[in-house]
Amino acid sequence: MFYVKLRDKDGNLNGISILKLKDKMGTRQLPTAELVLKGTTAYLVSTPGKGIRYISDMLTITRLYNSVR
Repeated sequence: MFYVKLRDKDGNLNGISILKLKDKMGTRQLPTAELVLKGTTAYLVSTPGKGIRYISDMLTITRLYNSVR
């Protein structure tokens, strides 16, 4: 799992290119996109090989929070 800053020091997207915004029903406030991360600065924040485990825990907490909210 990596931490990626959205913008660089100049305020530009951090090497992120948006290929396509997906049109989804019901979740227009939180769009999904296809991104190219070529040249993007990222920082490893989990143990290598365990990123899926950590992100799935985070998604579960987020889903629980949203359902209670």
